[in-house]
Amino acid sequence: MQQNMISWREWLNTHFPMWEILFLLELCRRGDEVNIGKTADGEVDFVAQR
Repeated sequence: MQQNMISWREWLNTHFPMWEILFLLELCRRGDEVNIGKTADGEVDFVAQR
């Protein structure tokens, strides 16, 4: 493996917040009610309801 390549896990950890925001925006665009919360350990999650 070349040194300039990153692992799948590293890529996912780097880019997942972007995907999370895209999913959130798409849910809002479709008219779903989206609630955003924060867990005790500081992780921000969202739940969508039609």
